Amino acid sequence: MKQLLAHKAASDIGFTTQVERLRTQFKESPQYLSLLEELCQFPLGRFLIENKGIDGYWTDVVVNHPTRGRVKGINSEGEPLTPLEQKVLDEAPTFLATQQRYQIFRQQLQKLVPDCQRLLSVPSGLMSELLSLDYADCKGVELIAVDLDRNILNSIAENAKNYSFKGELQLIEDDAWRFEVDKQVDVITSNGLNIYVEKDEKVEALYRQYCKALKPNGHFVGSFLTPIDSWDMDKINVEALQLQKSIFVDLLGVNWQQYRTEKLTREQLERAGFVDIEFIYDEAKIFPTFVARKQALSQN
Repeated sequence: MKQLLAHKAASDIGFTTQVERLRTQFKESPQYLSLLEELCQFPLGRFLIENKGIDGYWTDVVVNHPTRGRVKGINSEGEPLTPLEQKVLDEAPTFLATQQRYQIFRQQLQKLVPDCQRLLSVPSGLMSELLSLDYADCKGVELIAVDLDRNILNSIAENAKNYSFKGELQLIEDDAWRFEVDKQVDVITSNGLNIYVEKDEKVEALYRQYCKALKPNGHFVGSFLTPIDSWDMDKINVEALQLQKSIFVDLLGVNWQQYRTEKLTREQLERAGFVDIEFIYDEAKIFPTFVARKQALSQN
């Protein structure tokens, strides 16, 4: 049975039930009831209420907000941003780090593109971090999307048109821990999945699976969420941090709360078969990117 770790399958009945449950739970807390009602006013808020996480579509909305919604002042449905919606997308530290992480991914991936033909994203989401790259000097580029969400996979072709991508697309509906490719790839990019996984050994197994799918000397571009006590508080709006905690931790209890240190992440990657591991941090050191190379003689 398929299990989407980042979010549950959405339904109107689920949303209504969840809202009523939260209203009952926080009936003596006007602050949280007010936040709940404000979240109900915009689509991302409603998705978060029901699913306690975000899917590939909403991740794409969040990471592209600086050049879309923030510029135009409108949300994904073309409506003016509500005050809380704007605060979440423009000020919440984790969302800002996610937006910066996305640009760091694109920068690091673009450096690898000249020597690549097959690039894989898992879980793929809408795969904008790969579709938006410049492949002008590459011949026969193939992008491979691996995701359990069939709706997301069905949307990738349209997203490819939006970016005028001319290469080949391969869509694989499968689990990140057991997908198979017909031949090994040059690059794997993966964001967000490990922050939903509690057990360290399961994260390491995920990295081993990625190593297996890579060619020798292939590269893995990934990310992880650091413990709160390691964040650079000088770069964080304290009021926005408190609002983030009130919404995502206290009220909703979101699923993306699995933190890991750079030290642990390096050890996990090395045990999985990676070397030459580089860490690139966002401004507040919340959601760092890593670039790791598969050992040339690895047996994974």
